Parts: sequence; C-alpha cells; structure tokens
Amino acid sequence: IKKEILGITSALTWDEFTWIVKVSLGKDVAVEKGKEFLIFPNLLIKNITLSTINKAQELISKYNIRPRDAIHAACALENNVDLICSFDVDFDEIKEIKRIEP
Repeated sequence: IKKEILGITSALTWDEFTWIVKVSLGKDVAVEKGKEFLIFPNLLIKNITLSTINKAQELISKYNIRPRDAIHAACALENNVDLICSFDVDFDEIKEIKRIEP
C-alpha cells in the first residue's frame, strides 16, 4: 500500500530554498527551482502573519533558537503541526515539536 504524506511548510522555506540554489547554482536555476517548489505535490505553503511572528517571539524568549527556526516552529504550531522534518538539531530544544530527520 502506497501512503502519501501531506507536507506543510512556511512561506519562509521558499526564501531559504531559492537562496541556497542561487548561491550554489546561479540565478537562472534558482528561478526555475523556485517555480517548481511552489507547485511541489502534497505540499501546502502557509503564510507568515503577525500572529506567527508573535508566536515566534514567544519561542525565542523561551528557547535558545534562531529567529528563522522560531518562525518555522511558530508556523507549524499555528497549523496544528507538532512534527518537523529537518536535519537542524536546534528544533530538538522546542518541547512543543518533535523533529525527525528526512
């Protein structure tokens, strides 16, 4: 039985993804890959709102994490997601979220 997974990510992920591609492979590739990211199957891209930033502020007050990680975590929590798929061990500090490696 093949099971599909629905992924949820913050709009900030597009920024991080296209930046790394641009630095590594150049602007033209980044533009193309950025477009592909936006239509990636089974991936919902969630907006970052003032509410998200307020939640991120709470998280950086509570944990020793970077602002970008706090934004990703806050976006997850706002969308009732308590599992993050990441190699970034900094997410391990956030008690409200469990991290798994890709």
